[in-house]
Amino acid sequence: MNRPGLQALMRQIEAAEVKVVFIFTFERLLRNTDQRAPFPSFLARAGCRLVSASEDLPGQATSGRLRK
Repeated sequence: MNRPGLQALMRQIEAAEVKVVFIFTFERLLRNTDQRAPFPSFLARAGCRLVSASEDLPGQATSGRLRK
C-alpha cells in the first residue's frame, strides 16, 4: 500500500474524484495478499466500485469476463 501510484489513487478515491477502479487482474493492483481484504473495504466505504476485466471479484454484481 506504500506505492506512490496507489497512494495517489486512494487520495483521489477519498476526494470522490474516482467512482470506479477498473483493473485487469487484482494481483497487478495489490501484490501483497495481506492487502487484498482491506482495499475493497476502503473502496466500499468511499462508495467506489472495483471492476476486473478478467476475474470474478467478490461482491461484483455481474459475473464473467470482459469480452471483445
